[in-house]
Amino acid sequence: MAHAVALDMFILRRVAALVRWGTRQMTKNRTDHVALLDAWAKGTYAELDYEAEGRNYAYFRKELGQRMGGRVYVPEVCWELTSRRVLATEWVEGPRLADCSPEVIRTLVPVGVECFLAQLLDMGVFHSDPHPGNLLVNKGRLVLIDFGLVAEIGQPSMESMATATVHLISADYEALFDDLVSLELLPLDADRQQVLGSDWPISVHNAARQFQQMSPGSELNKYCSTSSCCCFLLLLFLLFLLCCCS
Repeated sequence: MAHAVALDMFILRRVAALVRWGTRQMTKNRTDHVALLDAWAKGTYAELDYEAEGRNYAYFRKELGQRMGGRVYVPEVCWELTSRRVLATEWVEGPRLADCSPEVIRTLVPVGVECFLAQLLDMGVFHSDPHPGNLLVNKGRLVLIDFGLVAEIGQPSMESMATATVHLISADYEALFDDLVSLELLPLDADRQQVLGSDWPISVHNAARQFQQMSPGSELNKYCSTSSCCCFLLLLFLLFLLCCCS
């Protein structure tokens, strides 16, 4: 399996190099397709090691247990049944958060926001695959599963994300621009006037408000305040970019 994956990655990396060269020759796009492929390959290899995933489970179980006061639960690993190719954890019964009633969603979405803020801004390690299938509900708690993809964040990035969250909520886009440069999400030579003159700053706030105006049950964020929505949108945005760039 590892040999087959390595061969696939080698071929894809050669293709990514060609795409990067062609894109930079014909457009102003400076995306590093090889770096993106390398990050994806690193995550793919990590997901093939179930002992490493088990250690991630144990770490998050301990750290989130201390920080979230029982509101977030991570299943316990059954180490006697776990190997590099097999992961066994306790069985947790419960529906996906997205399939729950509006009342449950209203209660647990802020818990989820706080949980991922704790990971991004305090722990410096975060669950990199928070799709709906990995967020369950059990006994009134938010349950996180599948820790195959986990990434680390340095202290400078943690501080920049904290200030970016504040600046986004307060609509201080000048300061937010500097935060994004610090996070290396914008290049050092990015045109401040061009970026701030575009529609993206207002679009982020409008998106948060639109989440609130959607029909019942259509989106989790309907049940959050605008500030919570902004935090949640920023978290998703940063998680996506960090997964690509870490």
